[in-house]
Amino acid sequence: MRVNALGKGKAMEKKRSASLAAKAAAVRVLGEKGAEHFCFQMENAMEKDIFTVCGKDGMIQISACDGVSFLSGLNWYLRYICKKQITWETVLPAYSWEEFPTDFAPVTMRSPFRYRYFLNYCTYSYTMPFWDWERWEKELDLMALGGVNLALSLTGQEAVIRETLLQIGMAERDVEMYMPGVVYYAWFFMGNLSAFGQRPPGQWYCDRIELAGKIHARMAELGITPVLPGFYGIVPEALKKSYPSARIVEQGNWCGFLRPACLAGSDPLFGRMAKLYYQNQKNLIGDITPYFAAEPFHEGGRKDGISLSGHGAAIMGEMKEYRKDAVWVIQAWNQNPALELFESVDPQSVLILNLLSGRIQESHRITGEFHGIPWIYCPVHSYGGRNSMYGFLRTMAREPLEILGGKGSMCGIGLAPESLETNPVFYELFWDMTYREEPLDLPKWLEGYVQRRYGKAQEKTLTAWRLLEDSVYNSFVPQPGGAESYLCARPGMNLSSVSTWGPKQVNYDMDYLKKAGALLFSQMKELWEQDSFRYDLVDVTRQCLANESRILYARLMYCVEQGIKKDFLDVKDMFLKLIRTQENILIHHEAFGLKRFLDMAFQCGKKYGLEKEFLVQAKTLLTVWGDERCGVLHDYSCREWSGLTGDLYYKRWKLFLECLEENRKEGEMVSGIGNLTKDWEGSGENEGRIRLPSDSDWYQMEKEWADLANIPETDEADGTEVFEMAYRKFICGDRSN
Repeated sequence: MRVNALGKGKAMEKKRSASLAAKAAAVRVLGEKGAEHFCFQMENAMEKDIFTVCGKDGMIQISACDGVSFLSGLNWYLRYICKKQITWETVLPAYSWEEFPTDFAPVTMRSPFRYRYFLNYCTYSYTMPFWDWERWEKELDLMALGGVNLALSLTGQEAVIRETLLQIGMAERDVEMYMPGVVYYAWFFMGNLSAFGQRPPGQWYCDRIELAGKIHARMAELGITPVLPGFYGIVPEALKKSYPSARIVEQGNWCGFLRPACLAGSDPLFGRMAKLYYQNQKNLIGDITPYFAAEPFHEGGRKDGISLSGHGAAIMGEMKEYRKDAVWVIQAWNQNPALELFESVDPQSVLILNLLSGRIQESHRITGEFHGIPWIYCPVHSYGGRNSMYGFLRTMAREPLEILGGKGSMCGIGLAPESLETNPVFYELFWDMTYREEPLDLPKWLEGYVQRRYGKAQEKTLTAWRLLEDSVYNSFVPQPGGAESYLCARPGMNLSSVSTWGPKQVNYDMDYLKKAGALLFSQMKELWEQDSFRYDLVDVTRQCLANESRILYARLMYCVEQGIKKDFLDVKDMFLKLIRTQENILIHHEAFGLKRFLDMAFQCGKKYGLEKEFLVQAKTLLTVWGDERCGVLHDYSCREWSGLTGDLYYKRWKLFLECLEENRKEGEMVSGIGNLTKDWEGSGENEGRIRLPSDSDWYQMEKEWADLANIPETDEADGTEVFEMAYRKFICGDRSN
C-alpha cells in the first residue's frame, strides 16, 4: 500500500506561541500546581538564545523570546535556586514542594552557541526504535530544558523513501525487499545496510508519519529545529531493472551486510529522484526545516567513476532547489567526510558535526578546522548502548568555549550519543554548557550536582563523586566508550575486549572507583529511597563488579596456562558467583533491566500482530546484532541488564568454564594457552578432550536465545544484602567462601 499524507500542515498551523508552549511544558514537568508559580513573559525585543529569571510578586518570571530559552531558564531556576534536577530517571512532580523561592537576584544567561545539537542516527536504533508518543514527549521536553535547538529527526523517513521508490517505478515487492527491519533504520539511513530484518506492514508507515507529525509539531512549539534526511543517491540495486542505463554504482559490504547502491550525481536520474524525494518529504512530513543530513560513502563504499566534487555539488544543488536556505548537515567520523565533496559547494551551506570532539588525537579534525566549513563540537557517547561509566567532564567543561573563542569556524555545541539513558552526569553537564559563556568551575559544579541529585551534599557522597570525576568521568585517551565488562563477552582464551572496537584497557585507577562505591554504599540506609541515589549505587557497584571480571578472567587464564587445578576450580566458582551477584545488583533499578526495552518492543509490535518478531529483533540487536555474516558486530550493543546478565551471559560462561573443567578431568590440565584456542578440535595428543565452543557455536547459542521470543523472567529484588555481599566479597577484597 502507498502512504497518504496525514495532515501535518494542520498540526503545524496550530503551533502555540513560545510562552504558551513553555507554560504547557512546565505543566508536564512540574504538574499543574507547580506550574502555577511560573510566568513566562514574551519579550519580542530580546535576542534569541537569552533568558532572564527573576522573582516578582510571589511568582518566578522567566523572560525570553523563544521556547528553548524559556525552558532553559526554567531548568536553570530548578537547578540553581531549587537545587533540583530533571533527568531520564527523575520526575519532578514526585517532589512535594509547597513553595518555590522568589527571593533571589535576577539572572540573565546567554548562549554563545548558534547551534546546540542533539542525537545520532544510532540513537534511533539502539534506544528509540519502539518509542511511543508518551516517551517522545518526555524526551522533547528534556531537550528543550537542556537548551537544544537543533536535533536529528528520523521518525517516519522510511515512508518517504518507500513512497519515492514506488513513484519512480519500482515494483512494490522489490521495495519491500530493500527496506530493513525497524531496529536497523539507523544504518539504512546512513547507507550502510538494506534488505535485512523483519519488515513491518503497510500500516506501520502510516503510524510513523502520524508520530512524526506529533514530534515535529512539538518541536515547532518548543523552538527545536529538526534535521531531516536529505537525498544523496542511496538507492536499491534493483533499480537497475527499471533504469539499466543509469549510473548506479554497487557499494559493496559494510560489516558483512550488503550496502545500498549509489546513484551518481551526474546521472539525470539523480535529479529526478531528488525532486520526487523532497516532494514526498514535504507531503508526508512537511516543509519544516532547511537542515538536511546526508552521509555519502559513510564508513566505506565504492567511488568508482564518481567525481566527489560533482556528487557533492549535485546533492547540494537539489537541496537548494527545494529550499534556497538549505544547509547540508554531515558527520565527521574517522575518514568521513571526504572534503572533496564540498569543493564546488558554498562552505557556509554545510554544517559538520565533529563526532570525534573531546577525544585527544593528532588530527585537525578533532579540534581544528574543515577548510573553513562551520562545524559543531559534537562528541559521540554511549556507544551501542553499552552502559559502562564513561565521560570527560573536565574536557566538556572548558574545551568547547576555548575553541569557540579562537579564530576557527566552530559555531555550536552538541552531543551525538549512540544511545540514551546512561551516565546522567555527563548529560547534565552538557545541558548546563549550552547557556554558558565562561568555562565551568567543575569542582563547584560537581558539589551542586550532588546536592541536586540527593537533596544535600554530604561529605561522603561528595567525596565519592570527586573520586568518580577523577576516574571514570575523566577519560583522557581516545577510546570508544568506557571499560567493558567481561561478563558480557563471548567466552574465549584470549579476550582483550567485549566488542570488536571496544576499549582494550581500563584507563583509570580502579581503586578510585572502589572507594567511591564504598562511600556510596555507606550512605545506603539513609538515601536508599531516593531513586537517583539507588540508580547511582547500582551503577557504581555494577562497574566495580565489571572491572573485577577482568581481574578474575586473568586469574582463570593464568591457572589454565600454568596447569593449576585447584586454583582454577576456586576461581571458576568465584567467576560464576560474580555473574549471579551482578544480576542481583542490577535487579534493584529498572533502568538496568532488559524487561523495559523488551516491553516496549512487545507493545510496539502488538499493534501489527508482530510482537514476537519485534521481540526477536530487539534481542538480536543486543547480542548477535544481525546474523552470522556480521561477526564483527556481535555484542557491540552488550548491556549489563538484569535478565540478560543472569540469563544468556551466565549460560555462556558456565558452558565455557565447564568445558575447561571437563578437560581437566580427562587428565592433566593442558599447559599453554595455545593448546586451548577457540578452534581446538580435541584431536591428536588431545584426543578425547572436550572441544571448546567456537564463534559459530556461540552464535548458535545466542541466536537461539534471541529467537525465543520471550521476555526473560527476573527475580524480584529481595533487599539490599546483595550490596553488602558485593562490597565485602568482590570490591573490598574479602574473597573468602
